[in-house]
Amino acid sequence: MVENDALSDDVFIVGELGFGYSASFTLFRRDARGREVPTRFIDDFAGNPPNLSDPHTFVKLVPGHFLGISYESSIYNLNLERPGKYKLWVEYHSPISRSEAKVAPFWASEDGNVKSNVVEILVRP
Repeated sequence: MVENDALSDDVFIVGELGFGYSASFTLFRRDARGREVPTRFIDDFAGNPPNLSDPHTFVKLVPGHFLGISYESSIYNLNLERPGKYKLWVEYHSPISRSEAKVAPFWASEDGNVKSNVVEILVRP
């Protein structure tokens, strides 16, 4: 979920969300020692490239509004079936640059990533 938590500024984002480095969201996993947990399945959204000339490609988030997508995966695919503590978070990143967007203000790839809250899970034997 991407939320505009600003008090007074609207912002546009790409409306079609997905998981993967070429999409909008990336899921990160770390073990109790802070080491990256490699995944068995690589998320990479296989949708069509955004039609940048279509204004419906973009969604305006006014303050307090959000846009989201559900995500389902197995403990096996995420490589988290071993007992232990894990930290997970998602980062939002725009798949396109400001120069490609036909709307403003636009959260572009140049603006960097937005990190979610960190969730800690405990996998028991």
